[in-house]
Amino acid sequence: MQARMNGNALFLLETRRLILRDLLESDWPLVYALSREPLVTRYQTWFRLDGKPEVQRWLGALLSQTNRRQPRVSFNLAIVLKENESAIGWLGFGEPEDPTKGDMGFGYALVPSVWGNGYMTEAVEAMLDFAFESLNKESVYATCAESNRASARVLEKAGLVLVERWQESDDDFGIVEEHLCYRQERSEWARRR
Repeated sequence: MQARMNGNALFLLETRRLILRDLLESDWPLVYALSREPLVTRYQTWFRLDGKPEVQRWLGALLSQTNRRQPRVSFNLAIVLKENESAIGWLGFGEPEDPTKGDMGFGYALVPSVWGNGYMTEAVEAMLDFAFESLNKESVYATCAESNRASARVLEKAGLVLVERWQESDDDFGIVEEHLCYRQERSEWARRR
């Protein structure tokens, strides 16, 4: 994993197959595609956006919030394949929504056409390295619906450990579903390296 800022002050994390770079306003087609994909929004109901104007407003607000604090405390990155420079997903991490779960929270979405190739695990591992090496975090966490076995598997493969279960209602449909919290501690991350 290599983290750096390019000449345009664009944040980059680089792995063997991926470039994770700051999400840009020009990435709205990726965000739109993810927000319209039922396989993605099934588990991320907050991510359902309707049309280009709403996507652009949402993305503009997200980027403004991400970039306004210095030093940066949150990052929203496009996941880009090195081989063809196509943006295939998003990884966001930063200040936790629930500080009792960890020092830093993260979430992600990946276009279904590239699922099953290990890209998200590779991206999460790079983010964990950055969080512990550069941001000096003590613990990092993510949550997912129990029924989202693919996401839970990504977290497990990246070394996170299941630490909590609870029931939560979907905002749009009121469906109560079991949710999981996975966490990685700095000491465990260091041991795995």
